[in-house]
Amino acid sequence: EFARVLKPGGIVVFMDSLQVGDVDDYDGLLALFPVGYHEPYFDGYTRENLDELFGEAGLAPVVQEPVFVSKLAVYRKP
Repeated sequence: EFARVLKPGGIVVFMDSLQVGDVDDYDGLLALFPVGYHEPYFDGYTRENLDELFGEAGLAPVVQEPVFVSKLAVYRKP
């Protein structure tokens, strides 16, 4: 849906949880979160390849960086 509504050259700024491997010291915390907070889809999300997912929609990665326990990801529509 992001790709559909963006004009060429437009950007998506996406912020969600860290993912496995983003910050090594936090991988254990990410593994515990779905157990403690009953989030059945969280584990799958933490292992999703965002570049591949957004790329399939035609968006190109610009930057990804951890922000405490969140991840900032920016994608551009060519």
